[in-house]
Amino acid sequence: VEVRGIIVSNPNNTSVCTGTPLQLQAIANTGSTTGYSFKWTDGETTSTIQVNTSVASNKQYTVTVSSNEGKCQTSIPTSITIEVKSRPVAPTPIASIVTECTGTMPLLSVNPIAGSSIDWFASSDVNESPLLRNSTTYQTQPLSPGEYVFYAEARNSNGCASGNRTPIKLNILPKQISKGEIVSNAVNNSVCLGETVTLGLRPTLGSLSDYAFEWEDNRARFSSRLIPTTQAGTFTYTLKMTGAAGKCFTEEKIEYKLTVLPLPEVGGSIPGAVYA
Repeated sequence: VEVRGIIVSNPNNTSVCTGTPLQLQAIANTGSTTGYSFKWTDGETTSTIQVNTSVASNKQYTVTVSSNEGKCQTSIPTSITIEVKSRPVAPTPIASIVTECTGTMPLLSVNPIAGSSIDWFASSDVNESPLLRNSTTYQTQPLSPGEYVFYAEARNSNGCASGNRTPIKLNILPKQISKGEIVSNAVNNSVCLGETVTLGLRPTLGSLSDYAFEWEDNRARFSSRLIPTTQAGTFTYTLKMTGAAGKCFTEEKIEYKLTVLPLPEVGGSIPGAVYA
């Protein structure tokens, strides 16, 4: 009577990635393990063995199943080939901590890996988190203030993922209201025609380095400016201020009204005067 082994892998897969637990179980062709002896080519004598998946390999496992009764029995070896595929290295982030202001769409990035694509997730759980994007970059939607963590994972042409996902922490900061006033050398905001006026921003929250600027009438991007007066009248100058790079301030506009007074008229005659 021929006795053959049947090898069952658990999980039911003959091709796995490195580090994936894999167990092989041999049973007799009768469907039982009771009353039989087992001998694997690597020396194991149990019906179940653990496959070494720590390194990539393509290896054949053979088992011989023998009846303990030993009467008129012929044992036929049975083999199975297990492929252990390599995993890619985990991606490295361009920045592991990213800080942005609320209302923006932050861009997260990792370095490319030759022969692998990059998948993005919102969780480190490989079983629950849906795929967000397949790219070396991931741009989020505008997020409320708070702390978030996104994860990048490499996947090679074998279909194997890098294992542990690489976390990138994202800090979203609330925006503060930009506050400041325009000051000048003009007394009571008025000067005589022909004088030059200096306007400048004085922040009442934070410092000048916290802000970016733009004057509406000439698009100059400075916090101060010189204004030569060439005609009389009242003029309004508006400065737009917002947060500088990496600074979370709202965009606000500040107005300054300048009055330019005409010069008094010079000349005319003096009554009763005698002119030669």
